[in-house]
Amino acid sequence: MEFKQKSIFYFLLTLLIFGCKNTEKEELKKESENSDSYILVNDWPKLPENFVLGNPTGLGINSENNIVVFHRANRIWEETMQKDKIQENTILTLNKQTGEVLKSWGADLFIMPHGLEVDKQNNIWVTDCGLHQVFKFDSNGNLLMILGEAKVPGDDSSHFNEPTDIAVTEDGSFYISDGYENSRIAKFSKEGEYLFEWGKFGNKQGEFNIPHGIDLDNEGNVYVADRENNRIQKFDAKGNFIAVWQNKITEQLYSVTIDNQKRPSVWNRLYDFK
Repeated sequence: MEFKQKSIFYFLLTLLIFGCKNTEKEELKKESENSDSYILVNDWPKLPENFVLGNPTGLGINSENNIVVFHRANRIWEETMQKDKIQENTILTLNKQTGEVLKSWGADLFIMPHGLEVDKQNNIWVTDCGLHQVFKFDSNGNLLMILGEAKVPGDDSSHFNEPTDIAVTEDGSFYISDGYENSRIAKFSKEGEYLFEWGKFGNKQGEFNIPHGIDLDNEGNVYVADRENNRIQKFDAKGNFIAVWQNKITEQLYSVTIDNQKRPSVWNRLYDFK
Protein backbone atom coordinates (compact mmCIF):
# COMPACT_ATOMS: atom_id res chain seq x y z
CA MET A 1 0.00 0.00 0.00
CA GLU A 2 6.55 4.98 -0.94
CA PHE A 3 3.53 8.10 1.60
CA LYS A 4 1.16 1.45 1.13
CA GLN A 5 0.41 2.05 2.53
CA LYS A 6 -2.94 3.41 3.77
CA SER A 7 -3.66 6.93 2.52
CA ILE A 8 -2.99 10.50 3.46
CA PHE A 9 -6.63 10.79 4.49
CA TYR A 10 -6.26 7.94 6.95
CA PHE A 11 -3.08 9.58 8.20
CA LEU A 12 -4.79 12.90 8.76
CA LEU A 13 -7.91 11.28 10.16
CA THR A 14 -5.78 9.41 12.68
CA LEU A 15 -4.19 12.69 13.69
CA LEU A 16 -7.60 14.24 14.11
CA ILE A 17 -9.18 11.46 16.14
CA PHE A 18 -6.30 10.29 18.28
CA GLY A 19 -3.78 13.12 18.33
CA CYS A 20 -5.96 15.79 19.89
CA LYS A 21 -7.45 16.45 23.29
CA ASN A 22 -10.74 14.79 24.20
CA THR A 23 -12.52 18.14 24.34
CA GLU A 24 -11.74 18.71 20.66
CA LYS A 25 -13.07 15.40 19.37
CA GLU A 26 -16.60 16.53 18.57
CA GLU A 27 -15.33 19.56 16.67
CA LEU A 28 -12.81 17.44 14.79
CA LYS A 29 -15.49 14.94 13.89
CA LYS A 30 -17.49 17.71 12.27
CA GLU A 31 -14.42 19.05 10.49
CA SER A 32 -13.49 15.62 9.13
CA GLU A 33 -16.85 15.32 7.39
CA ASN A 34 -15.41 17.68 4.82
CA SER A 35 -12.78 15.67 2.94
CA ASP A 36 -10.94 18.89 2.03
CA SER A 37 -10.38 19.94 5.64
CA TYR A 38 -7.83 19.01 8.27
CA ILE A 39 -6.42 20.40 11.48
CA LEU A 40 -2.69 20.62 12.12
CA VAL A 41 -1.55 18.86 15.30
CA ASN A 42 1.66 20.47 16.47
CA ASP A 43 4.65 18.37 17.53
CA TRP A 44 3.26 15.23 15.93
CA PRO A 45 4.82 12.74 15.50
CA LYS A 46 7.14 12.68 18.50
CA LEU A 47 10.44 11.52 17.08
CA PRO A 48 13.60 10.81 19.10
CA GLU A 49 16.25 13.49 19.15
CA ASN A 50 18.53 13.37 16.11
CA PHE A 51 16.12 11.01 14.33
CA VAL A 52 16.18 11.65 10.59
CA LEU A 53 12.75 11.31 9.01
CA GLY A 54 13.50 11.47 5.33
CA ASN A 55 11.20 11.76 2.35
CA PRO A 56 8.19 9.59 3.34
CA THR A 57 7.24 7.69 0.20
CA GLY A 58 5.07 4.89 1.59
CA LEU A 59 2.36 4.93 4.23
CA GLY A 60 0.17 2.18 5.69
CA ILE A 61 -2.17 1.50 8.59
CA ASN A 62 -1.89 -1.75 10.56
CA SER A 63 -4.69 -3.64 12.32
CA GLU A 64 -4.24 -1.52 15.46
CA ASN A 65 -4.59 1.67 13.39
CA ASN A 66 -0.97 2.56 14.02
CA ILE A 67 0.85 4.22 11.13
CA VAL A 68 3.65 2.48 9.23
CA VAL A 69 5.99 4.77 7.28
CA PHE A 70 8.55 3.96 4.59
CA HIS A 71 11.02 6.82 4.23
CA ARG A 72 14.39 7.56 2.67
CA ALA A 73 16.31 8.90 5.68
CA ASN A 74 19.14 11.01 4.21
CA ARG A 75 18.77 9.61 0.70
CA ILE A 76 17.54 11.85 -2.13
CA TRP A 77 16.43 10.86 -5.61
CA GLU A 78 19.09 11.37 -8.26
CA GLU A 79 18.89 10.71 -11.98
CA THR A 80 21.82 8.32 -11.65
CA MET A 81 20.62 5.80 -9.10
CA GLN A 82 22.83 5.28 -6.07
CA LYS A 83 24.38 1.84 -5.55
CA ASP A 84 24.87 1.73 -1.79
CA LYS A 85 22.16 0.91 0.72
CA ILE A 86 20.81 3.40 3.22
CA GLN A 87 22.48 2.83 6.59
CA GLU A 88 19.71 4.37 8.71
CA ASN A 89 16.38 2.78 9.59
CA THR A 90 13.80 3.37 6.87
CA ILE A 91 10.61 1.77 8.27
CA LEU A 92 8.93 2.98 11.42
CA THR A 93 5.62 2.39 13.17
CA LEU A 94 4.01 5.35 14.93
CA ASN A 95 1.56 5.14 17.81
CA LYS A 96 -1.83 6.35 16.59
CA GLN A 97 -2.45 8.44 19.70
CA THR A 98 0.90 9.81 20.79
CA GLY A 99 2.88 9.79 17.55
CA GLU A 100 5.74 8.07 19.36
CA VAL A 101 7.89 5.53 17.51
CA LEU A 102 6.89 1.97 18.38
CA LYS A 103 9.26 0.25 15.97
CA SER A 104 12.08 1.41 13.75
CA TRP A 105 14.05 -0.85 11.43
CA GLY A 106 15.15 -1.26 7.82
CA ALA A 107 18.77 -0.13 7.99
CA ASP A 108 21.13 -1.47 5.29
CA LEU A 109 18.27 -3.02 3.33
CA PHE A 110 17.20 -0.52 0.68
CA ILE A 111 18.65 1.81 -1.93
CA MET A 112 15.61 3.85 -2.96
CA PRO A 113 12.42 3.26 -0.92
CA HIS A 114 9.16 3.84 -2.75
CA GLY A 115 5.81 2.07 -2.15
CA LEU A 116 4.45 0.41 0.99
CA GLU A 117 1.43 -1.78 1.75
CA VAL A 118 0.28 -3.31 5.05
CA ASP A 119 -1.89 -6.38 4.47
CA LYS A 120 -4.60 -7.94 6.65
CA GLN A 121 -2.02 -10.00 8.54
CA ASN A 122 0.08 -6.89 9.26
CA ASN A 123 2.75 -8.01 6.83
CA ILE A 124 4.65 -5.08 5.37
CA TRP A 125 5.29 -4.97 1.62
CA VAL A 126 7.67 -2.45 0.05
CA THR A 127 9.18 -1.65 -3.32
CA ASP A 128 12.73 -0.47 -3.94
CA CYS A 129 13.41 1.38 -7.19
CA GLY A 130 17.18 1.13 -6.77
CA LEU A 131 17.23 -2.61 -6.20
CA HIS A 132 14.38 -3.30 -8.69
CA GLN A 133 12.82 -5.53 -6.05
CA VAL A 134 9.69 -6.09 -3.99
CA PHE A 135 9.93 -7.27 -0.37
CA LYS A 136 7.49 -8.82 2.08
CA PHE A 137 8.23 -8.67 5.81
CA ASP A 138 6.26 -9.64 8.87
CA SER A 139 5.32 -6.90 11.33
CA ASN A 140 8.62 -7.34 13.19
CA GLY A 141 10.75 -6.91 10.09
CA ASN A 142 11.51 -10.56 9.40
CA LEU A 143 11.91 -11.16 5.67
CA LEU A 144 9.26 -13.45 4.18
CA MET A 145 9.60 -12.97 0.41
CA ILE A 146 11.69 -11.21 -2.23
CA LEU A 147 10.68 -10.73 -5.85
CA GLY A 148 13.06 -9.50 -8.52
CA GLU A 149 16.82 -9.72 -8.88
CA ALA A 150 18.86 -7.19 -6.94
CA LYS A 151 20.14 -4.32 -9.10
CA VAL A 152 19.12 -6.15 -12.29
CA PRO A 153 16.29 -4.40 -14.18
CA GLY A 154 14.08 -6.35 -16.55
CA ASP A 155 10.59 -6.77 -17.92
CA ASP A 156 9.91 -10.48 -17.62
CA SER A 157 8.10 -12.54 -14.97
CA SER A 158 11.01 -12.46 -12.52
CA HIS A 159 12.39 -8.96 -13.00
CA PHE A 160 11.16 -5.40 -12.47
CA ASN A 161 12.40 -2.00 -13.54
CA GLU A 162 11.92 0.52 -10.72
CA PRO A 163 8.67 -0.90 -9.28
CA THR A 164 6.53 1.69 -7.53
CA ASP A 165 3.74 0.16 -5.42
CA ILE A 166 1.90 -2.97 -4.23
CA ALA A 167 -1.72 -3.87 -3.53
CA VAL A 168 -2.61 -7.12 -1.72
CA THR A 169 -5.95 -8.88 -2.17
CA GLU A 170 -8.05 -10.66 0.46
CA ASP A 171 -6.72 -14.06 -0.67
CA GLY A 172 -3.09 -12.95 -0.42
CA SER A 173 -2.39 -12.57 -4.12
CA PHE A 174 -1.02 -9.18 -5.07
CA TYR A 175 -0.53 -6.62 -7.82
CA ILE A 176 2.66 -4.66 -8.48
CA SER A 177 2.84 -1.41 -10.43
CA ASP A 178 6.06 -1.59 -12.43
CA GLY A 179 6.60 1.37 -12.80
CA TYR A 180 9.08 3.92 -14.05
CA GLU A 181 10.34 1.96 -17.03
CA ASN A 182 7.98 -0.96 -17.75
CA SER A 183 4.57 0.76 -17.61
CA ARG A 184 2.76 -2.40 -16.56
CA ILE A 185 0.73 -3.98 -13.78
CA ALA A 186 1.73 -7.53 -12.84
CA LYS A 187 -0.23 -9.94 -10.67
CA PHE A 188 1.27 -12.71 -8.52
CA SER A 189 -0.16 -15.50 -6.39
CA LYS A 190 0.17 -15.35 -2.60
CA GLU A 191 3.22 -17.62 -2.99
CA GLY A 192 4.84 -15.13 -5.37
CA GLU A 193 4.13 -17.01 -8.58
CA TYR A 194 3.74 -14.81 -11.65
CA LEU A 195 0.17 -14.96 -12.99
CA PHE A 196 -0.31 -12.32 -15.68
CA GLU A 197 0.25 -8.66 -16.55
CA TRP A 198 -1.23 -5.85 -18.60
CA GLY A 199 -0.28 -2.41 -19.82
CA LYS A 200 2.29 -0.70 -21.99
CA PHE A 201 3.62 2.81 -22.47
CA GLY A 202 1.08 5.25 -23.84
CA ASN A 203 -1.94 7.39 -23.05
CA LYS A 204 -4.81 5.25 -24.34
CA GLN A 205 -7.10 3.10 -22.22
CA GLY A 206 -5.05 0.42 -20.45
CA GLU A 207 -1.78 2.18 -21.22
CA PHE A 208 0.42 3.96 -18.68
CA ASN A 209 3.04 6.64 -18.37
CA ILE A 210 4.52 5.75 -14.97
CA PRO A 211 1.93 3.74 -13.03
CA HIS A 212 2.93 5.23 -9.70
CA GLY A 213 0.34 3.98 -7.20
CA ILE A 214 -2.15 1.14 -6.99
CA ASP A 215 -5.07 0.14 -4.76
CA LEU A 216 -8.08 -2.21 -4.68
CA ASP A 217 -11.72 -1.92 -3.74
CA ASN A 218 -13.83 -4.50 -1.93
CA GLU A 219 -14.92 -6.03 -5.22
CA GLY A 220 -11.36 -6.69 -6.35
CA ASN A 221 -11.20 -3.90 -8.90
CA VAL A 222 -7.80 -2.33 -9.46
CA TYR A 223 -7.17 1.42 -9.42
CA VAL A 224 -3.94 2.81 -10.85
CA ALA A 225 -2.52 6.31 -10.45
CA ASP A 226 -1.17 6.90 -13.95
CA ARG A 227 1.17 9.68 -12.94
CA GLU A 228 2.43 11.36 -16.10
CA ASN A 229 -0.95 10.91 -17.80
CA ASN A 230 -2.40 12.64 -14.72
CA ARG A 231 -5.30 10.27 -14.30
CA ILE A 232 -6.67 7.27 -12.43
CA GLN A 233 -7.62 4.17 -14.35
CA LYS A 234 -9.94 1.44 -13.04
CA PHE A 235 -9.69 -2.21 -14.08
CA ASP A 236 -11.32 -5.45 -13.05
CA ALA A 237 -9.28 -8.18 -11.34
CA LYS A 238 -8.15 -9.52 -14.74
CA GLY A 239 -6.92 -6.18 -15.99
CA ASN A 240 -9.89 -5.33 -18.20
CA PHE A 241 -10.43 -1.58 -18.46
CA ILE A 242 -13.53 -0.18 -16.71
CA ALA A 243 -13.20 3.58 -16.27
CA VAL A 244 -10.87 6.57 -16.17
CA TRP A 245 -10.82 9.79 -14.14
CA GLN A 246 -8.78 12.59 -15.69
CA ASN A 247 -7.28 14.99 -13.16
CA LYS A 248 -7.62 18.66 -14.06
CA ILE A 249 -6.73 20.19 -10.70
CA THR A 250 -3.07 19.32 -10.13
CA GLU A 251 -0.18 18.62 -12.46
CA GLN A 252 0.31 14.96 -11.52
CA LEU A 253 -1.40 12.16 -9.62
CA TYR A 254 1.14 10.38 -7.47
CA SER A 255 -1.09 7.86 -5.77
CA VAL A 256 -4.59 6.53 -5.28
CA THR A 257 -6.39 5.16 -2.24
CA ILE A 258 -9.82 3.57 -2.21
CA ASP A 259 -11.75 4.02 1.01
CA ASN A 260 -13.40 0.66 1.57
CA GLN A 261 -14.74 1.86 4.94
CA LYS A 262 -17.19 4.32 3.37
CA ARG A 263 -15.39 7.40 4.65
CA PRO A 264 -14.78 10.46 2.45
CA SER A 265 -12.28 9.53 -0.24
CA VAL A 266 -9.01 11.26 -0.99
CA TRP A 267 -7.65 10.36 -4.40
CA ASN A 268 -4.45 12.33 -4.62
CA ARG A 269 -1.30 12.51 -2.55
CA LEU A 270 1.14 15.25 -3.44
CA TYR A 271 4.76 14.75 -2.50
CA ASP A 272 7.94 16.23 -3.82
CA PHE A 273 9.51 12.94 -4.77
CA LYS A 274 10.06 10.75 -7.80
